[in-house]
Amino acid sequence: MLGNHNTIEFINKLKKCFLLGTLFSFGIIANSFAQVFVNGIVVNEKNDPVAFVKLKVKSNQRIFDSGSKGVFGISVPGKNETLICYAKGYDTLEYILQAGVENKIRLKYDKQKLEELYLQRQMSHLTSNYYPANAAVISNNFVVNPTLETSKYPQTKLALTSSYSNFYYLLNTTAKKQNIHPNAVKTHELINYFPLELTSIPGEEQLLSMENMVVRAPWDTTKLLLVGNVKSTILNMEKVPPANIVLLLDNSASMDLPNRLPLMKYSMKRLVQHLRNIDRVSIITYGGVAQIYLPPIAGNETDSILKAIDLINTVGNTPGANGIVMAYDLAITNKIKDGNNNIVLATDGDFNVGVTEEETLIKLIDSYKNTDIKFNCVGVGMGDNRDSKIEQLAKVGNGNFAYLDYEHDAERFMIKALTQNFYEVASNVNFKVDFNPASVKQYRIIGFKNRPEAVEYNPDKIDPVEIGTNFSGNFIFELQPNTVNSDFGTMHLEYTAPKQKEVRKLARNINTKILSISEAPADVQEVIATAYLGLILEKDNSVKTKDLSDVKKLLNSFPGGNSHVAELIKVIDGIENINAPVIEPTKKRRK
Repeated sequence: MLGNHNTIEFINKLKKCFLLGTLFSFGIIANSFAQVFVNGIVVNEKNDPVAFVKLKVKSNQRIFDSGSKGVFGISVPGKNETLICYAKGYDTLEYILQAGVENKIRLKYDKQKLEELYLQRQMSHLTSNYYPANAAVISNNFVVNPTLETSKYPQTKLALTSSYSNFYYLLNTTAKKQNIHPNAVKTHELINYFPLELTSIPGEEQLLSMENMVVRAPWDTTKLLLVGNVKSTILNMEKVPPANIVLLLDNSASMDLPNRLPLMKYSMKRLVQHLRNIDRVSIITYGGVAQIYLPPIAGNETDSILKAIDLINTVGNTPGANGIVMAYDLAITNKIKDGNNNIVLATDGDFNVGVTEEETLIKLIDSYKNTDIKFNCVGVGMGDNRDSKIEQLAKVGNGNFAYLDYEHDAERFMIKALTQNFYEVASNVNFKVDFNPASVKQYRIIGFKNRPEAVEYNPDKIDPVEIGTNFSGNFIFELQPNTVNSDFGTMHLEYTAPKQKEVRKLARNINTKILSISEAPADVQEVIATAYLGLILEKDNSVKTKDLSDVKKLLNSFPGGNSHVAELIKVIDGIENINAPVIEPTKKRRK
């Protein structure tokens, strides 16, 4: 019995030793895999959150991302770990993490990297393929429209446009004391901001009309300005065919900013509130995955559509190409014969999953060109980082485009410009000018610096455009005359009525009467002054004086009481405040 008792006691001791050994070993292993949770936020020098910053743990090389609002929460091997932080446009930073507190990592702007990044985006769609050899001039890293010899290129062609939003962007950036980069200014958009009453609105039978005026250039009195305008008729909406509209909305994580998702929702709401019971609307979202978010619904089901838009949240990456294919499939399935079939893409321009290259996306859109479905693009909250995809996709998709940064941009564009394009007045519109070499020695188009096709030497390469109801497009050519009071040339419009093959032709001689700026009508004065402002902001080398005070003097010489003039002066005052040197207070010496 005693022996058995000793045996049992020995076995129990062995069990205790084994258990203690196991616990000890487990403790060592657990300790070797111990992780410390740390959290924090990444901000810039202005204390604004920096989204999607790469965060690399130095000891084990694991990589994390900060969220859409700059916030992060990660596990690291131990206390006082070093985090390597890097993002485009910022200096790379090594930061020692602290446990138990919110880490605030502040990144510094790298001015050179920011400029390189900016120029990459701005220059990605610039090309001189349409210019004669050595004709395109590179100045301040953007393409300036060349001055052409009329004897060599007597005919030019212009893709008509009416774009507005950049003017308000300019106005608001001045209020925020941000520098205006020359590449962010598009003079042709400024020229199209103010209405021009040169041309009377045509009736529904004529469809299009045009007119012009010749005025001496205020920046160089040896030059003449051909100021022109094209207008379309205003359709009776009761007679307008029904619309089938597919809203293709980017709800990826990069849209999670105050001037992106909320602005996109606001603009889409403004659009659908103007639809009729005969119209149809559907919604596709792409955040993480592309999906049919709202099947086709009657346009007058406003409450249901608005509620659906309200419930959209941001999530995941950006499979834009998948969304495009799905949008076309849905638009084709629900296509209205002889109706207005449109896709409206709203995005911040980020395509980071699947097909992302601009050229491939363009080919994708082009593959649907025979579907008679227009592809419109709205860039949301992009500031001056204008992505060339937005313009190029819309152009290939035979649609319209705009950049929205503020609610009043959305109001003006969604209700006026975009819906104009929905309701087509004229198809296959070609606009060209034949200059007379005997009277015009040289010429160039003002603005359109990022659109090389604006001055064209092979007219066949310029695609015709479609023009919608209540369209009004302005343009200005700068001319170097050979003689005065003679035949300068002729403007031509060729177009077809929707769904018809017969080509209509309209011609208008260029006015031979030359006016001084003071003799021109008030609306023409405004447009010329706006062009002058744009050229100075673009740092156009052909403008002899680049002082904004010259534009202000010109504006002050116009008749008083004009709100448009007051608006321009307000912009110039804001720009002058930005450029004014900062005078440091004199420090008193200590005795």
